[in-house]
Amino acid sequence: MYNFKKIEKGDIPWDKIENCYDHIVFKSRAWVGYLIQYKKITPFILGIYKGESLLGYFVGSKFKFIFTIIASPFEGWTTPFQGLSMVDPITVNQRIEIYKELIQFLFKSGECSYFQAADFHLEVANVAHSTLKYEIYPSYILDLSPKIEELFINMNHGARRQIKASQARGIIIRNTENINSYIDVYYDQLMDVFNKQFLQPTHTKEDIKNQILALVNVDKILLLEAVSSDNILLASLFIAFDNKIAFGLGTASYKKYQNLYPNEILFFEAIAQLKNRGISMFEFGGRRSYKEKYGPVPYIKPRIIASKYRGVLEFKDFLKRAYYGFRKVGAQFKKVSAK
Repeated sequence: MYNFKKIEKGDIPWDKIENCYDHIVFKSRAWVGYLIQYKKITPFILGIYKGESLLGYFVGSKFKFIFTIIASPFEGWTTPFQGLSMVDPITVNQRIEIYKELIQFLFKSGECSYFQAADFHLEVANVAHSTLKYEIYPSYILDLSPKIEELFINMNHGARRQIKASQARGIIIRNTENINSYIDVYYDQLMDVFNKQFLQPTHTKEDIKNQILALVNVDKILLLEAVSSDNILLASLFIAFDNKIAFGLGTASYKKYQNLYPNEILFFEAIAQLKNRGISMFEFGGRRSYKEKYGPVPYIKPRIIASKYRGVLEFKDFLKRAYYGFRKVGAQFKKVSAK
């Protein structure tokens, strides 16, 4: 049996949480601060005990949407993973048992009626053999432990050719020195990407700015831009990292410069810089086919979902499908109207 003790906002031991072996950037004080300030949620942190021994923490947030929700994290937060932060390594099965008892504790104590958690250290196979309900999060991950020459060789032929062509055309990659200018250009490039699909970006410019500013001052973000030989900004990429794991947060470029292959050389330089920082894994931030060229491995992770009441899980799934359905229909309408 595990015991859970709620930690008040002013008493959250961020230094201890960030020193846990399974820490990732989305459980940091900086990122949770961004969620508090700009997503208007309340941090919900628990100490996890076995008897009197502190085993670790649960890092999540509490908010109300029809009913009270505790999420770690929730969709729309640009936060793929949070979950448990354990002092010492535990098995996946132990992690699952903690979640099972945690859900019972939250529902019995009246803390929430709906719970979800996406934990980077959980595996689908293990959750599938438990009583927990879950959704699937597909993405790609790249092991950065090989030498940079080997990582280059592991990219497909097209990516290698495009990187060499981009280098020959004088494209350089630089770390931005002007954050406000970087954000302006990135969002303009992002609008160009979504306009091609007759869509609007899922995040506002202000939201993206707040994500970046939350991590800049603690040096947990890589901000890169591809620049042409005549100083035109072609593409942008930003990546969050901590505790040897990096996560892609955003990439965008102008359509008219795609023939210069700025994205390919941008990703290659990002991989090199992450390696130099001691990062061992690069998670690409969702599954899109264009990412396959860089040699990552496809994988799936579970998102645990639980409701105190019947029908809530089905209702949430309906809302999600409705949102993306309306978004797709709107894009098709704009596409037809543009002809």
